[in-house]
Amino acid sequence: SDDNKTAVWALMDKIEFDRERYRLGHTLVFFRAGALAKLEEARDEIVNKLIRYLQGECRKTIRFKDFAKRRDQRELLVVCQRQFRKYISMRDWGWFVIIQKTRPL
Repeated sequence: SDDNKTAVWALMDKIEFDRERYRLGHTLVFFRAGALAKLEEARDEIVNKLIRYLQGECRKTIRFKDFAKRRDQRELLVVCQRQFRKYISMRDWGWFVIIQKTRPL
């Protein structure tokens, strides 16, 4: 029972809930008038903080997938340009023409 009381005191102290606004019984926590509303406000702040964190993580994941796709496209664009330049420089070379005609698609 002392461990439970210690845990409740630690929890209430962490959210800076005044000890004068509640009393601990053997199995229950008794609140003074208006104290429950303040406790609900503290809970709402914590829940909102966690929701904002979760939304941020989801947005980060989605944006990173989009970023990775665009990054890969940029890298592939460079490869395509390089290959096209090689093709342009070699298309008139006789051996290249023979290789192209004999190689299957």
